[in-house]
Amino acid sequence: MPTKTKPKRKASTAARSLPTSPQRTWPMLSAVVPITTFAPEPFEVIRPLSVVIQPNGEDHLATFFDANINASGETQEEAFANLKDVLLSTFQMLERMSESQLGPGPKRQRAVLSECIRRTN
Repeated sequence: MPTKTKPKRKASTAARSLPTSPQRTWPMLSAVVPITTFAPEPFEVIRPLSVVIQPNGEDHLATFFDANINASGETQEEAFANLKDVLLSTFQMLERMSESQLGPGPKRQRAVLSECIRRTN
């Protein structure tokens, strides 16, 4: 019994062009950026923190996936700066808490941040 095959489509020879509408926007790509300093804050980086910055609608989202911490901003730079602030605030808050006060998520965050950040004063 012969098998049926789909008929082959003819390849189009017409050149395809991209829309030239001024409303056409290209998607922004994600970027991985290291945090290597918290200057002028009194903290130092023990190990660089890899941050992913990606578009999020009209804003940008910066995420430190290792500790599941993120922050947003209108620009990539603002999202990055906001994430640095959130990282330090979270680190300081978790540093003040006792082990018994922390659940599994915050314990993991504190462990990860303690491997990357140290207070200098």
